[in-house]
Amino acid sequence: MKHSLGKNLVVFLITVFLFSFPTIGVDAGKSGKIIFVDIRLLVGGHPMMKKFDPATRTFLGTSSDPTIVTREGFDGLQKKLDELETRLTQLTSKWAPEFSKALPDQKKDLEKRFLLEKRELEEQVNVLRKQKLTIKVFPGSRPFAEGNAIIPQVEKIFSDIKMVISGLREKYQADLVLDISSLLPAMKPVVNEDILFNRAPQDFRRKGFTPETGKTLFPWLVEARNFWLKIDGDLSPIPIGAQDCRSASLDLLKEIVEKPQ
Repeated sequence: MKHSLGKNLVVFLITVFLFSFPTIGVDAGKSGKIIFVDIRLLVGGHPMMKKFDPATRTFLGTSSDPTIVTREGFDGLQKKLDELETRLTQLTSKWAPEFSKALPDQKKDLEKRFLLEKRELEEQVNVLRKQKLTIKVFPGSRPFAEGNAIIPQVEKIFSDIKMVISGLREKYQADLVLDISSLLPAMKPVVNEDILFNRAPQDFRRKGFTPETGKTLFPWLVEARNFWLKIDGDLSPIPIGAQDCRSASLDLLKEIVEKPQ
């Protein structure tokens, strides 16, 4: 469904984010402050996700939008490209007044925002140039069919979430920022009780791990995990004393995406 925000894309974004963001750890022997967020909320709550169309696997109204060509043809694509190139050319003059009146301690943040907008424009221009070339060289091909067409939008989501994590860590002076998305599944898993109770790896302790014992051990471990995740009660995977920053993370995300560029 279109309103599902593209479940597969959300899972993909969370996975890539987790493996691309540097680990924020606590020094050995140090009892540091821990806060936690839920990356699923940040991905799903990002305004860019409202534009995601599962049918075309693109973000509507952006450079990845296939309707630019299907609705307006090659001329529409060229017009969009011209607009972006003009914006890129005029970007320095657009930001000049901001830099001229900024205080010294404000210029670092201004430069960061300027470079972010410049990079986004450059990426959008490169995508449209590539799609323009594809249409010229391969007439009749599906424009924007390549997955890399959505890279600028995906990187924008990543960039904003990273700024949220860094901002929360600084605001709360946290030594560890924990993502609980993998600890609290959105739905309680279904447990295969036949595997859990009737096919336990009885000979594992005697034989040790072998390809043969692994055939029963791993399915049983999966069901054991599902069993504990499904249990009701006071059990919680969240560390005692960790501060819940899920709401604060969404508020900060809103501030970041609404900040004038």
